[in-house]
Amino acid sequence: MAVTITAANRLTYQDGFFARVEDMSAGLWPLFPEVQVEGEMKRVDFIDVIDSVQSANTRFTPIVAVDPLHTNRWLSTVVNYQAVQVDPKDVLNIMMDPKSEYMRKLQNAFMRKREDVIIEAFDATVTTGVRGAGTTIWDTAQDVAVGTTNLTLDKLSEALYILESRGYADQDLGQTLYFAYSPKQKQALLQISEVVNTDYAQHQALVDGRMSSFYGFTFVSSNRLIATDGLGIGVSASRECYAFTSDALTKGTGLGKIVDVYQDKTKVKHPYMLYVQEDIGAVRMQEELIVKILCDETA
Repeated sequence: MAVTITAANRLTYQDGFFARVEDMSAGLWPLFPEVQVEGEMKRVDFIDVIDSVQSANTRFTPIVAVDPLHTNRWLSTVVNYQAVQVDPKDVLNIMMDPKSEYMRKLQNAFMRKREDVIIEAFDATVTTGVRGAGTTIWDTAQDVAVGTTNLTLDKLSEALYILESRGYADQDLGQTLYFAYSPKQKQALLQISEVVNTDYAQHQALVDGRMSSFYGFTFVSSNRLIATDGLGIGVSASRECYAFTSDALTKGTGLGKIVDVYQDKTKVKHPYMLYVQEDIGAVRMQEELIVKILCDETA
């Protein structure tokens, strides 16, 4: 009987790495126009509305010219970066090269950062003035109160009313209205018969398990939406969702994006450095084109 044969037992390993699940939200960044930011900040100039006036019914009425109101907003960018070092000896020891998987993870991290930059800009305080000395805070008249309910048709209706009542958002002129929401709001909507029943609508809002469009909005799902109570998706009593048009924000890029893999020859064994850098920012252009809808995910 060969009792020592167990000494020849072998261990086997997979040929590669399994990736942990991660948030892949990336739907908001592409929706907004982009400008190049040169210098510390870029100023965006506005001319306010000019209305016509009715002349007096007399001859030779003097012309009184209007003085248009000029306003400004400032867009700045911030450099975000991340890096991973790979020791060539580690690659030899594990008999596989993780660099491609590491780079994929770094790229995913920057997809999430782009979403965060957009979401934070929706209701952030904006730098204004000819030389950037002023500020404009979020206008709470653009809020739809939480009201101890999750997303409801009443809230969607109110958001649509706010956007359209001032004439700033008009689907008849080709403007697309977007609605950013989390999976918990989707769940709440799909429990409403008017959303899923074609007896109430000409087309189904739910297509292949996803919300496409409903109530005049194109839906964009995101797991990055902020909650004022700081709680995670599905358990917050104050999830901030947004209805908006693509003219509501402007995103900016400063330095060109860097995606690089190189060997650091200042260190022993010349380890590989995987480096990603992106210089980005966003600014709210017009409060009138954004509505914040607060949702209670515990309701």
